[in-house]
Amino acid sequence: MATQQFRSDAQAALEVWRLANFPQIEAFYENGPEIDEAKVGEIWIDCAIRWYGAKLVAMGERPRGRHTGVLSVNVYYREGEGTTLPDQVLDSVKELMRSRRLGAAVLYMPQRQIPTEVDGWYKSGLLTPFTLDDA
Repeated sequence: MATQQFRSDAQAALEVWRLANFPQIEAFYENGPEIDEAKVGEIWIDCAIRWYGAKLVAMGERPRGRHTGVLSVNVYYREGEGTTLPDQVLDSVKELMRSRRLGAAVLYMPQRQIPTEVDGWYKSGLLTPFTLDDA
């Protein structure tokens, strides 16, 4: 249940942050409703968890494990529209995720990604590494 709870905790934290700071920007989560690029607006946020690995951290009747991965938050915006608003969004997410506990997880310092362009969208994002203890 630790991974399911972590996904729920991460999505809830991101939604509270978004509604408080950027309510006009839509956010999409893994395996949620499909994005209609024609109607979504000039900027939108895509959030996902990327699982990297797991290891055993304690023996016993029910051994404990520790998962690793990143919270991925990408901001998509139309090409040629500048980087001011996307940078504001990403700097705000960075402060939300910066070195903190989130349920059973520990989040580390978020890292900016190299921006890319595809199909008229410019994408910039953050990867926040985490460890998640699974008892």
